[in-house]
Amino acid sequence: MKEEASTRALLKAPAIRRRLKFWRHQWVAVPLLLAIPILAVSGVFGEKSWELTQMKNDVRIRVKYPERFRYNQLQPIEVVVENLANTTLKDVEVRFDTAYINKFSNVSFIPEPHNAYRIKLNTLGPKEQQEIAAEIQAKDYGKHAGSVEVLAEGAVLAKVDISTIVFP
Repeated sequence: MKEEASTRALLKAPAIRRRLKFWRHQWVAVPLLLAIPILAVSGVFGEKSWELTQMKNDVRIRVKYPERFRYNQLQPIEVVVENLANTTLKDVEVRFDTAYINKFSNVSFIPEPHNAYRIKLNTLGPKEQQEIAAEIQAKDYGKHAGSVEVLAEGAVLAKVDISTIVFP
């Protein structure tokens, strides 16, 4: 009987305080891993369009473009050019940055570009506006930056810088 009591005392586990022990890199990595689903649910990794407007030299250019979207998705780009002056602008063109557009596939414009993503609007009367519609499909991951410029008689009247992030 004495042996049974001593055996029970030996089998009883000692009281140990439970605690988490992380290495330094784990203190950084674990919160980041927990943040990813929260950011995804809140829409940080989703599609988003952005609209920029610039007024310069009596010309207003408004560009609505995809700020972020996913690989292989189609997204529109809308450009509205407005002549705010009381005079007619001649030989008006809208030029898209070639380096930006080349990062996408299945690019289409209405009206059609005449030369390296240059779209002729010809004349733009006083207080008149014209619209350009484009559609792009993401083919390269990462951040792509470029610009959209309005030219009249070869001189740049207004410029809007645009940037798009393509997620995998």
